[in-house]
Amino acid sequence: ESIPCGSLAIGGTSLAIAKAGATISHIPLYLHIGLLKHHQDSPKEMALPLPMITLLNCEKNSPAKLKLMKEVMLIPSVQLSVKQGIERVLDIQKEMMRLLEPPGKVPSTQVADSKKGRAHNTGKKAAPQALKRISHLGCLITGCDKLEQPLLLMQTACNNIGL
Repeated sequence: ESIPCGSLAIGGTSLAIAKAGATISHIPLYLHIGLLKHHQDSPKEMALPLPMITLLNCEKNSPAKLKLMKEVMLIPSVQLSVKQGIERVLDIQKEMMRLLEPPGKVPSTQVADSKKGRAHNTGKKAAPQALKRISHLGCLITGCDKLEQPLLLMQTACNNIGL
């Protein structure tokens, strides 16, 4: 996605103004930003917002027929701490990677070496096929032929780990 022209300047200016206001008021930046809305009293307790985690990314250049969905995001339950929520999403992602991995498939380099009689134990393991599908943002990249496929994949993964 392209960055709109001038957005970095707007963000930098906003940050500079917020830092200046916090410095003048002699309070931390996070507290100054929290007090910007209608000059409220300072909050007794600070809370982190809920994390929204992209679990699946259905890119335009994926090999599948259906390109209607851009991404599938998970929002952990409010009752969980941030750490517990992220751990739960990681468990779901690991199970989804396991489901996407072809069953009983051995990486081709090991098969070729063992056929030639040159299989060596170098201590390195080949990366699972599903790991090659992870984007630079940490989400799985997959293509879907039907709209319900990503949701069925998530549902199966959640059922398998007992959620």
